[in-house]
Amino acid sequence: MDFTRVTNWLGRLLRLDNTAFDEIRSDPSGLVAGVAVVAVTNLIIGIGTYLYATFADLGETGDLLLRAVIIGTVVQTVVWMAWPGVTYLLLTSVYRGTANVQQLIATMGFAYVAAVITFLMLITFLDWPFAILGMVAAFVLSQYAIAAASNAGSLQITMANLAGFAAFAVIMAVVVELSAGDEPGDYAFANGIWFLDSTSGEVADGIGSISSAGGGEIPDAGDFESGDFDDVALDACLDLEEQGQVPEGSCEALE
Repeated sequence: MDFTRVTNWLGRLLRLDNTAFDEIRSDPSGLVAGVAVVAVTNLIIGIGTYLYATFADLGETGDLLLRAVIIGTVVQTVVWMAWPGVTYLLLTSVYRGTANVQQLIATMGFAYVAAVITFLMLITFLDWPFAILGMVAAFVLSQYAIAAASNAGSLQITMANLAGFAAFAVIMAVVVELSAGDEPGDYAFANGIWFLDSTSGEVADGIGSISSAGGGEIPDAGDFESGDFDDVALDACLDLEEQGQVPEGSCEALE
């Protein structure tokens, strides 16, 4: 694999020069390079996920480094293969088009570099927008990658691309469900948007734990005795009297 050529392709794609896909498709090292790009992109997203968790103070970042960054990068890269795989099946079996699965993996692998935008989820108040934008950018660039590796029409490419992405998303959702635990630090084997999905219930869980600490229920007005409200009103009235905002003796009726 020629790293100079790979960086040249990546630079052209970042400049939206889609003719790079034609060279990637026909290069014998394109397959390995494409998978490597996916792995490195997922690793960068994993680092962004780690920084996000640190800034958001999720805790147990040691477990996060192993589960979401290291294992998550490997798992997410393997599962990504379902995207070009399903795309290829639809293009050739359903739409009867011509496509080469190795060329699809190569070109779509390079297209996945657009997902690196997800790294910016470390800006905690913009976590979801950047996570979604990264996936959308990868999907859009994949449209051109598929067009370079097949003879399908634009509508067929879009439908096959959607099916491939859906397969990737569904499998990652299953991975998140199976790998995320209930204990603190039991993060899912995923990063980026899938990590956000696995931790999105933490606020609700935190509210539930506060409720449990109070005996399992959040008290309402019916839990107070009537005298409790009288005491609160008396205290408030005495405070106002001390500040000179009500005449002296006004609170005697509440005593």
